[in-house]
Amino acid sequence: MWQLHVDGPTRLVDALVSRLVDGSRVVVIGSRTSSGAAGKSQYAATKAAVAGLTRSWAIGLAPRRITVVVVAPGQPRRRC
Repeated sequence: MWQLHVDGPTRLVDALVSRLVDGSRVVVIGSRTSSGAAGKSQYAATKAAVAGLTRSWAIGLAPRRITVVVVAPGQPRRRC
């Protein structure tokens, strides 16, 4: 699961970030399970890692006006 949910997006973003135009958008697929679910600990852990990566990328790429967001299907939208 780690390779699919964490390593895959990491390799993709790392490979493309230098080619992104300032002001670009990066969308990563998450899950509402990232906050935990009975019987899905490994899946939840990898999706929580994706959420943390996404926040870190967003902070790191903000000076270039590159927006990085995680979309978690089925999760209610949070107001900031």
